[in-house]
Amino acid sequence: MPLTPNWSLPYPAGTQVPNVPADMQALAQAVETVFDGFNGALTTKVGGEVKASAQQTGLNSGSGTRLTFGGTLVAPAGIGWNGTDTWTIQSDGIYVGYVNMRTTLNPCSGALHVSGASYSDGTLLFPGDSTQGGYGDFTHNFGGFLTAGTQICAYFYNASSTTTTAFSTRAPMFKLWKVF
Repeated sequence: MPLTPNWSLPYPAGTQVPNVPADMQALAQAVETVFDGFNGALTTKVGGEVKASAQQTGLNSGSGTRLTFGGTLVAPAGIGWNGTDTWTIQSDGIYVGYVNMRTTLNPCSGALHVSGASYSDGTLLFPGDSTQGGYGDFTHNFGGFLTAGTQICAYFYNASSTTTTAFSTRAPMFKLWKVF
């Protein structure tokens, strides 16, 4: 029987004599093999967490600024990290993450995005929701399929008329895990 290209699931060719019990058994065994692979992947999470150890300046009004992280990387297995602002996906899969930052000026409005290595509308991998007004935290949870070699960064877009000059020392924070 021929196999599908992505998961190697068998299916009968148009010229084969139908044998439903044997065809169903072959398909069931192939699906079970695929599920066994998922089960193993689900028990082996890779990823990491970075917390900033110092304030960041220069979130100019009307612009996107890449967030930098000065803290220590925790559990980096399976995902590359350049030590300041960029993660590199090392294998295709489903990833989930969390980005948080705190502005120190009031009022502030904007959005926290997860983007490629450069910032533009075309590189927004996981756009954040706009948050209007107020001192405090900006948070963005994200997840989806990413391919090996994809570089991701966190950007804050400052939509207010005020330049935000610093973060509190407990943020920004970036967490990223491969689910499977």
